[in-house]
Amino acid sequence: MILNLRNKWIGFSYLLIPVLIFIRILYTSFCLFLGDLFQETKWGYKCMYNVALKADAVFVFSSIAVFYYFLIFGNYTTTSDLSVHPFSLLAITGQENIPSWLVFAYNSVNVFEGIYLIFLSLLIHFSTQTGFIKALIFSLMTYGVGNYLYIITITFIYLNFS
Repeated sequence: MILNLRNKWIGFSYLLIPVLIFIRILYTSFCLFLGDLFQETKWGYKCMYNVALKADAVFVFSSIAVFYYFLIFGNYTTTSDLSVHPFSLLAITGQENIPSWLVFAYNSVNVFEGIYLIFLSLLIHFSTQTGFIKALIFSLMTYGVGNYLYIITITFIYLNFS
């Protein structure tokens, strides 16, 4: 009976993956659209959603890279080692060298977030016909700030429930 209940939760967790990806895309497009409203450029939500949807491919490649990194190098001993992104600031500093409430923030600063910002800027540059530097600044001021607020929110929730 307990094994059967466990299998139902595993199946439910697999159903949550597309929902969480969709929420991530909506959050990014919402951040970009807010920046569009503040700048009064009138690119529209549909354009920003399309950009966010295409840019999310970077996170797909990130997941594949992390999978192959652990498959090839296999330098993990516990399941908590698997939660550390191998291309992040946390992998460089080590989990034991920072306070526990900073683990999520350090894990969020990784190479693929930088690639995502550059790719997002390129997509904005091509879809809106603006300069790349302007698109990069726009990405940093919208998605960058939105991602920062997300990290602060998760850290706040962690501090309140631990």
